[in-house]
Amino acid sequence: MTASFDLVPGAVNVVIDEFSVLGAARYFSDFKRRYPETKVVVVATEFITKAHFLGLALGTTFNHFSSWEDRRLGAAILAHRVRYKKIAPYMHRRYLGFADMLGVADLLITVHPVITESLNRMAGEEPAAIRSATPAVTVYPEIDVDKLAKDRRLTELPVGFDVTGTLTRYRKLTVKRLVRCGRRAGVDGVPCRALPFEQKPSFRLDMGTVHFSSSAYYEMSDRWDLEGSHRIYNLNPPQRENWPYSSPMRILRALLHGQIPAVARVFVLQFGTHIGNPA
Repeated sequence: MTASFDLVPGAVNVVIDEFSVLGAARYFSDFKRRYPETKVVVVATEFITKAHFLGLALGTTFNHFSSWEDRRLGAAILAHRVRYKKIAPYMHRRYLGFADMLGVADLLITVHPVITESLNRMAGEEPAAIRSATPAVTVYPEIDVDKLAKDRRLTELPVGFDVTGTLTRYRKLTVKRLVRCGRRAGVDGVPCRALPFEQKPSFRLDMGTVHFSSSAYYEMSDRWDLEGSHRIYNLNPPQRENWPYSSPMRILRALLHGQIPAVARVFVLQFGTHIGNPA
């Protein structure tokens, strides 16, 4: 398996659930019509929730965990519904594109059991496109702990924390708490750095092992601001305090980059399973 920026005719194409661009599902559908042997596997990474605004049900979207804190998202969805705004807010637009893609997908997999549960529960409630793509299944990555423990990056990476994704108010607050805890423990100036969650050098998969295109990407340096240099820890607080789940993709990303993932608190699933440990 190799990484590609476009669909490969006649192959099994694995795509993540970023379909916020209008017409993405139509493009995939037309491509499969031209190349009937092409298969599309959709990976669902976002949490599917119901949206409300001032008690008004607005349907389904991504990552809407609190009607009060996320009132701006609810208001934006409502504004789009009544055609006051032409374009839906990003996360809702991304969900709408995802829902359209389910009619194109040959297989639907998720990275978290709660996402799987939501999709399978929705199968009888939402349009036929969702029913055609379910049941969804959760895929857990196989991690060779013994091999990971011998990874040289665990000893050669500089001490400190990387924080990926949008630097929201809650994430900034978590970093401040981390620095404050370090100061209390006698460590002054805990090194933390925000990194954009962007695409890095391409990779290939071989017997379950990830091989990146350039080993130089992991060359070490004492310079804190060196482009591409990672810290030994990857801090993974959710975007906002009310989010009930950690990000499985960021935890996996940290492991693939030879980092130790750290989450902000203990996350508990609805059926009582603990996900992660306190940072």
